[in-house]
Order: sequence, then C-alpha cells, then structure tokens
Amino acid sequence: MKRVVFLCALVPAVLSAAWAYEVFEPVQDSFIMIFWYEGEEPGGIDENYGDSIELWVAYFSHPTHYYEYENAVVQFDLSDVEPAMNVIKAYLIFDLHYGGWVWEFFDIEEGWSEMEITWANAPPIGECFLVYDFFPDRRTLSIELPADYVQGWVDYPSENFGFRINAVVDYGYVSSRESATPPQLEVYFESDDTDRPVCSESYPADGESGVPPDSTIAFELTDDLAGIDTDTIQFTLEQGEDPPSGNRAFVDIGTEPNTPIEGILEIDDEDPLEVLCTFTPADDLPWGAYTCTVDGSLADLLDKQMGEDYVWTFSTYGWDEDPPEVADMSPGDDEGDVPPDSVITFHLTDGYAGVDVSTLAFTVRDASRQPANLSQTKTLSPSLSQSGDIEGELEVDSADLFDVVCTFTPSDDLPPGPITCTIAGSLADRDGNALEEDFTWTFSVAGSAEDDASWGEIKAAF
Repeated sequence: MKRVVFLCALVPAVLSAAWAYEVFEPVQDSFIMIFWYEGEEPGGIDENYGDSIELWVAYFSHPTHYYEYENAVVQFDLSDVEPAMNVIKAYLIFDLHYGGWVWEFFDIEEGWSEMEITWANAPPIGECFLVYDFFPDRRTLSIELPADYVQGWVDYPSENFGFRINAVVDYGYVSSRESATPPQLEVYFESDDTDRPVCSESYPADGESGVPPDSTIAFELTDDLAGIDTDTIQFTLEQGEDPPSGNRAFVDIGTEPNTPIEGILEIDDEDPLEVLCTFTPADDLPWGAYTCTVDGSLADLLDKQMGEDYVWTFSTYGWDEDPPEVADMSPGDDEGDVPPDSVITFHLTDGYAGVDVSTLAFTVRDASRQPANLSQTKTLSPSLSQSGDIEGELEVDSADLFDVVCTFTPSDDLPPGPITCTIAGSLADRDGNALEEDFTWTFSVAGSAEDDASWGEIKAAF
C-alpha cells in the first residue's frame, strides 16, 4: 500500500529539479526472539510472531543471569518504482510504544516468510548500515535511512530482502503492519510535475437551490502528483443580495457578494493528493443566495498555483415550504366592547423566508355592506389604503420581513356592531408559499344593539 506525494523544498544545490515522495507500508514484518538463563537451554527460538501487532527490539540482561534478545525484521517492496527514479532521502516511521537508546540496522541477505521466520531459521544478515540512538520518551520515531541503501531496493528489487533491527541497549517495541498504525517508509525522489491543483468536487452543487440552512459546505482539492499545499487554502462564503420581490427563482450568480459568513474550515489532509475541506457556518444560513470561493492562490507542494478563483453558488430559496402566519391581532378574534376609535393591528410572521408584503390584500367591513378587495402594495413605507368598505390608512412596517407589523387606522370611528377583518389567501412568503385560504377574524364594536346576541348568531349573519 502506498500513496504518492510531490514536494518542493530545500535540497542540496546539485539537485535543481522538483522532488517527490512515495509512502509505502511493509509487505511483511515480524520479530524473532531467544531467551535463556545462564547454564540452561535457550527458549523461544522456534516461535513465530508474524501475526503480532507488535515488533519487539530488545537486548535484556538481568542480575540473576537472565538474557533476552528480540530483533525486528521488516521488508518494503519498491519494485513498482521506475528504475530511473533517483532517491534523495528516505525516512522510516514507527509508532513507538516503548523503546530505548541504541538500535543497529542490518541488511537481510536472503528471503524469509513473515509467518514462518523464527530465531532458529532467520536468514543471514550483512554489515550494519545504520546505528540509531534515541530517547525512550518519544511517541513517533522518524529514522533517516541511507539514500543509497534504499536506492538499491529501486534498482535491484530482486535483491531486496528487507532489514533487521537489533537493540544494543535496553528494550522496547513498535507497532507492526497488523496494527492500526503500521510502519511507513517515506522515500523522496527527483521528479518533475507541471499539473496545477484543482477543485474537483463541491457541495452544495453549483446553482443548487433549496439548500437546508443547517448545511455545511464541502469541497475536494486534488493534485494527482504533487499534492495540495494546505497552507495555501483560502475559502470564503458570502451571502449575496436578496432577489427582487416575487422573483424566488433568482440565484445570485455573477453578482458581487456583500456579507461574509463566519465559520470553521476543517481540512482533512490525510491524503495530500485528495484534500477534503468542510466549512461549517457559525450559525444556520439565512434565507438568501450564496457564493463560495476557493482563492486562485491555491498551490500544490511544488508551488504551482491554481491561478483563477474557483467559484460556485447556491441558495436556500425554496427550502422552506411553510406559508406565513397571522398573529397578535388587536382587537382579537371574538373580542367584544371594542372602542369605536380603535385601530386594528396584526403581525405577519414567517420564520425563514420572510413575508412577501407585495402579496398582502387586507379588507375590513361591517355587517351591513360588502367589502371592496384592495391590495396593499407599498412594502417599505407606510401608505394610505382603503380596505373594504371601511376607509382608513394601512401602515405596513416591513423593516423586519420575518415579523411584519401592520396597523390599520380607520378614517372615522368604527360603526357599532360586528367587524370582520380579512387577509386574502394570496399572502405568501418570499419562497412563494401562500396561505391559499383567506384568514379572517371578527370583533364587535361597543354601542351595537346586537351586543347581547351570541357570537354564533353574529357570525351566522355573515
């Protein structure tokens, strides 16, 4: 198993080309052991530990004349690497559980099998090619191997049998390839790459509408050779201008965004070739159209930039399917003994899309005459309007489209008797969700001869 990443960094002056690295995991690993008490036969020499999640490396002696040796054996396969690739550096990465002091590395000279190797049948080893010492409190070991040694695995794969690690002092163990954190070999090569990074996928999709307000924004940045330089990722989410009233199909494409949306950008760069970014807004997205931008300064690890901004848009228009509501009427429904000089107030509320005040049609009538249906079309400032057969001024305070306050002031005192207020079913929110049925409520003005009648009788008259 491997992944390929290309880097650009400071290398010796003789190397002017870009460089890259491939990350390998072992094709086999195990450890072998022997232990004995002075004067007794050794033990453990025929035991195999090929399926262990641990690789032990130990040199242990005890005042009671007890001795124990444990050596790790590891093999990586680089046969798929093109022979022309020149190794610059190589690092062996171990997840260390406990370890100590000095390790010696030896080249293995013959083949071996992970599930068969023991101390007794272990293949011969060559000369020591590396001595590595470290403090035992480290969590991860990054051991630089000789570049020419690893180059031999590339140039002569049939002669690559891996290496053996002996402990000179103390003991400890690292994770094996059977564990959740297997050893890794990072090999750096000379290379050349001309491709630029791209934004390959994004969510929500470009031009998508009806996006839920609690959505996160996700996008994938890819570079098949060099990998993404995550330090160059710059992402912005901005809310554009609301569409014209009644134009709920509007999507903010090509307009200049004006309201940055705060949030947290998480970057999953476990695979630098395919970096997944997730932006979580600090709050639910308000009703509106949005523009997402990945800045063109995005670069790969060879410092090649994407060049042009990657931009896509989406909107939450159409997500909400609930119509607006009428609330807090005054006088209230079935209220009696209302003073003749009263004004009529009511609220139009919509929790997400907001009220489209251009769809408001309001009428007021008494029991003796038929209404005249007149629409209130002024949306941003108070206006005069006759409403039904009772004339007056209808003021619409639409400063907050999620709670529109309407106040009807009759031109004259209200006549005694039942008064019916009607908001036409055409009332809709900015997503076009309409009431569909008229909303009515009735109250009675003081001074009516019918004050003593039941409300059922009064409403039956209508």
